[in-house]
Amino acid sequence: MPGQGTAVAATPTTKPAEAVKPVAKYGADPKLTDADVVPVANVLAAPESYDGKYVRMKGVVSSVCAQKGCWLRLTPDGATKASNVFVKFKDPPEGRLIPMAAVGHEVTVEGTIKNATISQAAARHFLQDAGVGEQELEKIVGPQKQLMVAGPSVQIEGVAQNAE
Repeated sequence: MPGQGTAVAATPTTKPAEAVKPVAKYGADPKLTDADVVPVANVLAAPESYDGKYVRMKGVVSSVCAQKGCWLRLTPDGATKASNVFVKFKDPPEGRLIPMAAVGHEVTVEGTIKNATISQAAARHFLQDAGVGEQELEKIVGPQKQLMVAGPSVQIEGVAQNAE
């Protein structure tokens, strides 16, 4: 009859299973949850208010130590810039720790924020490890302020634990 349609059984639609992204974990076990996350931009905007506090931050890895992967820099958008949070681990006895593939990936970092001053030599060393040229190294004169994370816990999204 016109105007009367035949009922059609709805066919269930299934979404393809989303691929689970790997998460590489380094350092201490995390203590906080995602509900406790502070954007790294907030910490960079007011580092003195976070000094000595244990925080959980999210951001993007902007650089990694090219030599042993013993440190990474965290920024809000992954851009390499002077304003960053420096996350240092003990040098691995052999091989690398943080893979170079981590650059550009989202990262969750936990630890105690330290507003530190590092020597000219240490500042130059870390920049040299990052592949900065001699002209840039020469611009580092005297002690340098560095926002750091002590006792870090790091989780890098989209990176396999043993990636190079």
